[in-house]
Amino acid sequence: MKATEREATLVLWQRRRAFSPKGQWTRRLIPDVRRWVRRPLPTIPLTFRMTQALSGHECFQFYLHRMGRATPPLCVQCGSVVDTAEHTLLDCVYWKPFRTELSDRVGHRLSVETISGIICGPLEEDLPPDPEQRKSIIDEATESLLLLYKLVEGLLSSKEEEERARQAAAASGQNRMGFPGRRT
Repeated sequence: MKATEREATLVLWQRRRAFSPKGQWTRRLIPDVRRWVRRPLPTIPLTFRMTQALSGHECFQFYLHRMGRATPPLCVQCGSVVDTAEHTLLDCVYWKPFRTELSDRVGHRLSVETISGIICGPLEEDLPPDPEQRKSIIDEATESLLLLYKLVEGLLSSKEEEERARQAAAASGQNRMGFPGRRT
C-alpha cells in the first residue's frame, strides 16, 4: 500500500509540475521526478547552493530583478546577457574555470542535458545485471555528481562573495556622497 501511495504521489507531482508556469528551469534539469526520486545513485543531501542552482533563485540577477532587488537583470560578470542559472552554470565565460573539471570528465561542453543526466543518474533499465559492472557505472555517475556539486559550490560561493563586495562598495560610495547606507 505504501508503494502504491508513493507512486500516486509521484504521478500527481509530475502532473502538477507539467502544468505549472513556475519552475521551468528545474523542469528542464529534472524532467521526470520519478526518475530523479528513484535514481540509483547514493543520496547526497541538497545543499543551499545546489538548491539555488536547481531552482534558479537567489544569486542570479534575473531572479533578483524579478524580486525587485536588482536592476537590470544583466550578468554582472560579462554584461552580455540576462544572468540566469543556465547562463551562470553553462555559458558565462567568466565562470568557465569552474566548469573545466566536469567538462573534461564528461568529454564535452556542459549542457542542460548533461547536467540533467548527472543529476538524475543512469536509468535503471540501462544498468547491467552484473553487480560489478553495475557498481562501476554507479560509481562513475556518483563521481560526476560530486564534481557537479563541487562546481556549484565553488562557483556560487565565489559569485556571492563578489556580490557582497559590490554591495559594500556601493554602500560605501553612497555614504561618502552623503546618501544613506551602511557605515564602513
